[in-house]
Amino acid sequence: MWLNTREVAKVLGITGMAVRKQISNGKYSVREIQAPQGGGNGGKSYQIHFTSLPLEARRKYLEKLGAEKIDGVESGQNAPENKEAELSTLAGYINKYGVDAVDKALQIEAAIRDIETAPDRLEVGRRVHKWTRLFDVTDKTIRNWRRDYAAHGLTGLFRKERAEKGTRKSTCEAAADRLKLIFLADNKITLKEAFRKLKKELNNTGPDTCLECYYSGQCADMDKNGWKIGSYKTAQRIVKEKELKD
Repeated sequence: MWLNTREVAKVLGITGMAVRKQISNGKYSVREIQAPQGGGNGGKSYQIHFTSLPLEARRKYLEKLGAEKIDGVESGQNAPENKEAELSTLAGYINKYGVDAVDKALQIEAAIRDIETAPDRLEVGRRVHKWTRLFDVTDKTIRNWRRDYAAHGLTGLFRKERAEKGTRKSTCEAAADRLKLIFLADNKITLKEAFRKLKKELNNTGPDTCLECYYSGQCADMDKNGWKIGSYKTAQRIVKEKELKD
């Protein structure tokens, strides 16, 4: 998704001149387009890719978009081409999946487009490697994202959408919250120690715990026989995602 300099200035709370200075300093991913009626800088103007904005600016933009009433939402392979329809679709996604999920899906979409515009197979490999490091995922995950995006558009990049098809989460939200609390409450404890402590606590949970859980209405794909957490690698990802949001 591309925003013009006026939209970016508004969401950042700065002037258009300040945005253009940041563009000249290479701060954003930009593209140059022909300005309508020959206006702009020599008849040209800039658009900034949404995913190159700071996290808080992206969240602010999406939260405002989700709060607006926009009708005629389409999804999946019927993804719209014009800006108004694109915003309409995003508003629907935000209300269904939430701001964080939409923000991540847009980042993945940008990565996929970057990979697929590579001039040759060697560059494809380089770009895949770059994005596996940035997202902290495997090559297989990137391949799955590309496959899901090709089949379903942006909709295919939402985890909840795939969960309806049988994907099972190895960690429930309650266990993830508890892990973050254990780890962040004591700055002397290592993540591995926090993970081991949580594993011991989970042995004392059961169906009653799940029935009383805050997330009980949101985890139909779980067994509901107690809180669950996956591998230590899962714990690392949970904490990393928390740090990125902060």
